[in-house]
Amino acid sequence: MNMQNNLERFKELALKEGFYINPMNDEFLKSEDCDLARIKNFIKWVEKFQPPKAKSAELQGCIDIILALKDDGVDNVEPAIIQPALKLLEFISSLGVQLFKDQYGEHYVAPEGNGSYIIKLESREFKNWLLGELCNKKERIPGKDIIETAKSILAAQIQNDAPIINLLVRTAKDNKGNYYYDLGDKTTVKINKEGWEILDKPPILFYRFKHQAPQVSPAKGGDIFELLKLINVKDEDEAKLLIIYIISCFLNGFPKPVLVVHGQHGSAKSTLFKLLKSLIDPSSLGLIPPIKNDNEFIQIVAHHWFCPFDNLSSLKANLSDHICRACTGGGFSKRTLYSDNDDFIYTFQHIIAINGINNVVVNPDLLDRSILIELARIKEDQRKTDSQIEKEFNEIKSQLLGACFDIISQAIAIEPEIKTGKLYRMADFTRWGYAIAETIGIGGEKFLEIYDQNIVKQNKEALEASIIGPILIKLLDKNFGELEFEPSLILKSLNAIAAEDGLNIGMVDFWPTDARWLSRRLKQISPNMEKIGIKIEFGRSDGRYIKIYRFQNEK
Repeated sequence: MNMQNNLERFKELALKEGFYINPMNDEFLKSEDCDLARIKNFIKWVEKFQPPKAKSAELQGCIDIILALKDDGVDNVEPAIIQPALKLLEFISSLGVQLFKDQYGEHYVAPEGNGSYIIKLESREFKNWLLGELCNKKERIPGKDIIETAKSILAAQIQNDAPIINLLVRTAKDNKGNYYYDLGDKTTVKINKEGWEILDKPPILFYRFKHQAPQVSPAKGGDIFELLKLINVKDEDEAKLLIIYIISCFLNGFPKPVLVVHGQHGSAKSTLFKLLKSLIDPSSLGLIPPIKNDNEFIQIVAHHWFCPFDNLSSLKANLSDHICRACTGGGFSKRTLYSDNDDFIYTFQHIIAINGINNVVVNPDLLDRSILIELARIKEDQRKTDSQIEKEFNEIKSQLLGACFDIISQAIAIEPEIKTGKLYRMADFTRWGYAIAETIGIGGEKFLEIYDQNIVKQNKEALEASIIGPILIKLLDKNFGELEFEPSLILKSLNAIAAEDGLNIGMVDFWPTDARWLSRRLKQISPNMEKIGIKIEFGRSDGRYIKIYRFQNEK
């Protein structure tokens, strides 16, 4: 049978139930060039002008099948398939499933009607689940065509009628003051100001990817500071800042700084990242090696809540920009598989960490969104094997996790009243950091002091990493603290000072090669220069100019 046979069945059912078929349309549908698109238009016309009465299940099923077919030459659904396909749909419905689509329009089924388990409709997992349920209920196993027809109808129903549910990775929040953490074993932790509990039938909240590992069950009464016994942070204040940062990673809904860890060989940077990955977002993939291309970055970061990039020796400009957008909640475009024209748009706000022997972050914009933690080299007589550290960590992991949830619950209760006074680039993190610090006994004001010190460190790193910053300061000093020239003249002067210092600018990344790039580089470091009392202004009078001068209130 072809589409014309399906059409005849549709017309037969429609006329039998009293639906009016326009003779002119009836004639055009008999023509030999009748195609799927024209049949769909005809059905939409019938539904628009039909009498106000309910259609039978068989007629509605016939309509759904035709409308669900893809415009790719699929036009041969047998009328005999309609009834068994509808029966299969009734079976699926009897299981109490929840149909929905995610924020990207992908179709899903929640077999248990909640968030303990979800399946993508267009996946082998859905078919396996369905066959399993049919076997469990001792139902007859339908043929492939019947299953595919039923899936087409389900897809049409989801597309037209099912709710949109935003799915997230590992953490979530709702509009009632509740925060959630996915344990990955069909259970979810719900946290609010009253405390926390484990939900066996959680709301639909999370994607669950195959690489994700189940988390341990959290235990109450732990001490998060026990984690510091397994790592070697060089500065005591930075250790406190790291603890506050770790706790913030269990909260969804605001940007987190990029964690930048550096230290000599033997300072256990990778070990720290392994512990953090296991505690925050366990995965069978472990740490993330250097990224090869943009698509790989998007794929990996979209599928991980906490993304620890291990042992980076450098960071290219485009990857720096991607990291900025990923941690603040930007959008990414990725080409759809097997398509030359369609793009898939990802939007996510995930957590990124980077480690290396040296601080590889040179982009001032990214440094402004970072916290810098330096690890000390571990003494030979204090070294432990990886298996020893893993054993000690696993012994306290449940308590560490529970401690984080205890602290978050208390922080949720006081966060609305927090007033930090000073505005920071990562404003939401500052508020939550203050609340967390108050809860764990560090104190909110002490947190601000530590965070301020880290921002000063960021600024220093940004200027040194920019290369052009120190050279610009020397040029400013030569001009008695103020200069105003066209960009080309400033660049010529900077090149001259660089040559005096023995700097081969041809070998320096990010060194401006013309006046246009000079303006860009100066705009990048302008906020950092302003923090040390140097103002950079851009404008036009008779021509372009750049004015650079020191503040009288230099800090």
